Amino acid sequence: MSEEPPRQGSFEVFGEVEPECQDAIDFVEQVLRAKLDDQQMAMLRMYKIRFFKSDEDHGAHVDFEHKEIACNRDDAAMSLQESEDFLVGKGIIEPGDTTTLLRSIKDNPWSTLVSELVHEYGHVLDKNSGGAAYRRLDPSLSPTKYGSKESHEAFADAFRIWIFDGKLNDEAKKAVEDVVYRRGKIE
Repeated sequence: MSEEPPRQGSFEVFGEVEPECQDAIDFVEQVLRAKLDDQQMAMLRMYKIRFFKSDEDHGAHVDFEHKEIACNRDDAAMSLQESEDFLVGKGIIEPGDTTTLLRSIKDNPWSTLVSELVHEYGHVLDKNSGGAAYRRLDPSLSPTKYGSKESHEAFADAFRIWIFDGKLNDEAKKAVEDVVYRRGKIE
């Protein structure tokens, strides 16, 4: 199987993807493009999406050195509701932390990928926007349980919520908008 070139303007993916997976990636691009400028989108597109299979390494993460967003294929293919139920059971997130943002697609296959990619692109934007990257939001102000442990996770979850027009406290909203609109000390 040969890799097909990415669609014009779309995020590049290593390897072949199913149509539903590509639809999820295209949806992510659409929602990000609605809120970010061309320069920010170009920066995000530099990070290729790579899927992996592992029973030990779950979720998704950014590999800044290789400019990749690595996603566990099995996790990403889950519906957001399935993923949230699993993570709530493990005590990692609270009920509604992800599904309330994407109610209309929460039961669709690959809807976990939508949430994960926006969160990971939040890390990319944060890290590459200059200023005090990864120190932008105090974990105690995190809008989610997951983000309450580390500042960079608090920011990425706030970014995800902001992208999907969810409710944020004033400090979290300001942290995201300072990056997106390049206010304050952001270079």
